[in-house]
Amino acid sequence: MLNLSIVKAFGTELFDAEFRQGRSRLPVRDRVLGIVLHGKGDSLQAYQELHQELQLPNIDLLLLNAPIKFLEGYKWMHDEPRHEKTLATVRHLLFELTAELRAFGYRNENIFWLGHSQGGRVIGDYLFHTNERFLGFVGVSTYIGFFDGWMNRKLADGAWRTPWLLTHGIEDEIITLREIRADVRELGRGRVPLTYREFNKGHDFDHDAEVPFIRKWLLERVLSAKTPNLPKERSVRREPASPESSPL
Repeated sequence: MLNLSIVKAFGTELFDAEFRQGRSRLPVRDRVLGIVLHGKGDSLQAYQELHQELQLPNIDLLLLNAPIKFLEGYKWMHDEPRHEKTLATVRHLLFELTAELRAFGYRNENIFWLGHSQGGRVIGDYLFHTNERFLGFVGVSTYIGFFDGWMNRKLADGAWRTPWLLTHGIEDEIITLREIRADVRELGRGRVPLTYREFNKGHDFDHDAEVPFIRKWLLERVLSAKTPNLPKERSVRREPASPESSPL
């Protein structure tokens, strides 16, 4: 007889979302889940092949559409400096979403976040406002919205308990290298556990080098979570990219 906790699909009314279940037969509490937030003007449809692209068929994926219609897609918030109200709304929805996921059976330490551009920006904001530790945060071609008091760990230390990976293109004309490098320096000053890597690309994904590097980084986070005595993440580090077989 099948365990219903394995085959039941997660659903939410907080976002227009698509749940894509992996091949793992583990119970929900032991499964790895990736929550994916697209960039400004995009939609979840761009990530429907992410299982194949990451070559991680056993993980579960929750693809989200942003709440604000924009051009042919959606956006998560209004542009700065009119962003605060819409950003706070999305942050509140993400709090509710993670509560629903926990009630469903997922554990925060098995959940990673992946955001492109504006999607990564709102994930970073969420981590600066939560005390929860997650498996990891992957921000692709994104930027960080710092605010007064962002380093106050007494209010929220989720950003310091969650490993970060930021990747960026040296030819990105939308979010420049100068901007992201300044963000990386600021994150280093705050001792956020960050890995940063640049790739020969623009504002999109590099499927030849960047995506395999993201896959490798995620695999290392999963192995570290299952082996607590492995060395902890350092403040800011760079690693060579090399694909490897997946235990997920």
